[in-house]
Amino acid sequence: LDYTPQLRLSCLPAVVSLERLSSLSLRGCRLVGDAFIKRAVRALRPRLQSLDVSDTAATHDKLVKYLTEAHMPALEKLGAAHLNVGDVHVQRIAAANRRLTALDVSDSPRLTSPGVSRALCSLPLLRSVALARCKLLGDGVLEALGASCLMLSSAKLDELAVTDSGVAAMAAGCGGLEVLSLRGCRRVGDRAVLALCEHVDALLEID
Repeated sequence: LDYTPQLRLSCLPAVVSLERLSSLSLRGCRLVGDAFIKRAVRALRPRLQSLDVSDTAATHDKLVKYLTEAHMPALEKLGAAHLNVGDVHVQRIAAANRRLTALDVSDSPRLTSPGVSRALCSLPLLRSVALARCKLLGDGVLEALGASCLMLSSAKLDELAVTDSGVAAMAAGCGGLEVLSLRGCRRVGDRAVLALCEHVDALLEID
């Protein structure tokens, strides 16, 4: 249902009545807000494996409350980009959903390296992370990925304040990385690329 601008609450009963539904993406549905998401999560939580509420009308405080209190034992993938989440929000989400394999909190300008690093320590199963344009994030986050997220295979890190040292630390721990985007990371140079070539044999795509 991504980028379906006319989607409203009236269709929710039909959506949640689908007994085999385990993945729900509402990305870019600008009329979808807290009421819709809360009711959807409540109805689908026993079987929901993937949820994307990026760029909706959800408010970050209420969204985090749903995601941390709903107890979704099957949740593996979460998209919460463009929602202005902060460090405490991401930490609470990570602590309540330690089985996450994919997390997207791109375009969250309030996130800081210490806060996100602390959250990543709770996510050892993470395989895909998107932190693009979270411009306060620096090398500390890449070091946390290299230390805690050893199964990482995809990382979108566009326009972060990272350097060669951070990329090298991530490369040393994430040898299974297949897709990496560092677009717009202006402080990344040759040493980062050499470190990736040395440690990451699995790399298929680099941007």
